[in-house]
Amino acid sequence: MKRIDLISKLVAPAFVSVLQTWTASATTVAVVLGVQNMVSIAPEWFAVHAVWNNCPNLRKERSTGRGGRDRVIWNRNELAEDFRLYFGSDIWIRT
Repeated sequence: MKRIDLISKLVAPAFVSVLQTWTASATTVAVVLGVQNMVSIAPEWFAVHAVWNNCPNLRKERSTGRGGRDRVIWNRNELAEDFRLYFGSDIWIRT
């Protein structure tokens, strides 16, 4: 997944630049990209639906990690703990 993400981050600006140079119109580029996004909705939805149907683990009920209680978004103690866990993890350092 990371490889796909990195390739798309490299190719997308080049594609937009070539399209901008070829058409010489920002409006045309905006329309082309908008149409491309609208057309891609259906294949993406079908792909996500296929993955959802083929992976029963995705449909399992999950715990939120907070004991199932509703969480107050701006609780300072939990927010500080979340930041400590996020920035202290090895994954954050490696990416």
